[in-house]
Amino acid sequence: MKTLSNIQKNTATSLASRSSRCITFFLVISLYLLININNVYAAQVTLVWDHNNEPDLAGYKIYYGNSSRNYSKSVNIASPNITTCTISDLIEEQTYYFAATAYNSNLVESDYSVEVSYTINPATTSVPTTTTPTTAPTYTTTIVPSFTTTTVPVSECIIESVESTVLSLQSGILKPRFRRIVITGTNANWDRNSEITIDDISFVIRLRVEHDMITALILIPPRLLGFQPGVKDVTIVTGSEACIGTVEIE
Repeated sequence: MKTLSNIQKNTATSLASRSSRCITFFLVISLYLLININNVYAAQVTLVWDHNNEPDLAGYKIYYGNSSRNYSKSVNIASPNITTCTISDLIEEQTYYFAATAYNSNLVESDYSVEVSYTINPATTSVPTTTTPTTAPTYTTTIVPSFTTTTVPVSECIIESVESTVLSLQSGILKPRFRRIVITGTNANWDRNSEITIDDISFVIRLRVEHDMITALILIPPRLLGFQPGVKDVTIVTGSEACIGTVEIE
């Protein structure tokens, strides 16, 4: 990532659809913490946003700081296809504010997205587990939440398809990969309380829920940590009703 100092902001030649579309932007769980040379925890947060569709889209910029709408730092995402960013070296017991912009091939920048904030809480942080393979460098594993599934009767609801919206559902060798998926079903009656489980995928976040369609964000673990590509069972539980289907992860 590199910072572009000559990106123009809030001009008349901004992105073609800037007035009708802004970046949907939200905060994902803090992934891991590192110890710096002063023995103070330095946290990391991962930010995820919706992909813009402007034909001249060139990239994004992430702004952050300790004061709302007064950002002291920024990170340039010089690709229209990257919609995640990890911010490092955040200090405990401080609140950080984040916003995103998009810019086009002429380096004309959009307005800020909706702002999100996050306070680094030392009571909930932990030092990550480190895996040392015999033939590769040391990598830090990702801490993700675990979920408990409940066995319920299977109804006539069927998951017809599970597809990625942008990038292919493919696991990496060394690093985990975020993917946004769309799940469609028949005879479904899904709502915001529906629970989604995918075999070998612990990290699943619902982004949008309709009665027969759910958009979600998943984190595919790397093969280095034992993840095996293949066909995975998908289950969506709503009350006493369960919809089942499969998804193939390469």
